[in-house]
Amino acid sequence: MEEKRKFSINDLFDKKTQDEIHIFKELHNYAIKNNLKLETHNQYRRYRYSYKKEYVLVLDPYIAVQYNNQYSKKRNSWDSFDLFLKIIEKQPDKNKLIKFIQKEICLCHSCKYRKIGPKKEEECCGHWLDIYGVRRKAAACHPEISKCHLDKEFQTYSNMDIKMLKRMIDIRILQIDMYDS
Repeated sequence: MEEKRKFSINDLFDKKTQDEIHIFKELHNYAIKNNLKLETHNQYRRYRYSYKKEYVLVLDPYIAVQYNNQYSKKRNSWDSFDLFLKIIEKQPDKNKLIKFIQKEICLCHSCKYRKIGPKKEEECCGHWLDIYGVRRKAAACHPEISKCHLDKEFQTYSNMDIKMLKRMIDIRILQIDMYDS
């Protein structure tokens, strides 16, 4: 039987522009520095980093920091999101973090790209959230903070975005540590 190929972070860099490589390397290095483990056996060619067997960061085709594992049977996405916000409330830069989440939480679009068309409202996994006065229909199938709900040409990252993504990683690690206590 043929051995499965293990992917390395260099496989990801092969498909990226120089600007993207810089951003992805910076986040990769930050993840490794914070003891996140890179999955090297993923058949979907997504580069996922975990902490205590919980997903934290996903690279490719976009950048995302998760606030719950996708399709988690352990815990409800909305309870996880509430805990995520409770941790943010205690941070000195909470206002910046909240603004970032309000703008970048992954939104539910009713699976509009399915071949058979979008789902009806009652079939959607999305859930309306009030994030400090801003209503967003967050996707349960992608419980993450990311730009994946934007078209590819709008998935650009500023230095402030990278800084905020690193802070989201910090918050996610704190959240996972709280699961254990």
